[in-house]
Amino acid sequence: MTDFGLCYNNFMGKLYNFFKEFVCEEHKKFKVKVGNVLASSLSGFIAGAVFATIFWLMVMLFLKYFPFISQSYPNL
Repeated sequence: MTDFGLCYNNFMGKLYNFFKEFVCEEHKKFKVKVGNVLASSLSGFIAGAVFATIFWLMVMLFLKYFPFISQSYPNL
């Protein structure tokens, strides 16, 4: 295997381990089946809300600090 292949495999392994930190691997057991669905839905909603907030804050910062963007789109 080439040096690039070894470097790539090492990087992908570290990236996999990094993203694995954000996934809960506990086997939780709820008394009611709806509890499992609600817990999964709630965690997905919270993650989506955090991502959307960060995305729109970045859009507002770009529009504020890079005036050529807002000049290109005057109706924003």
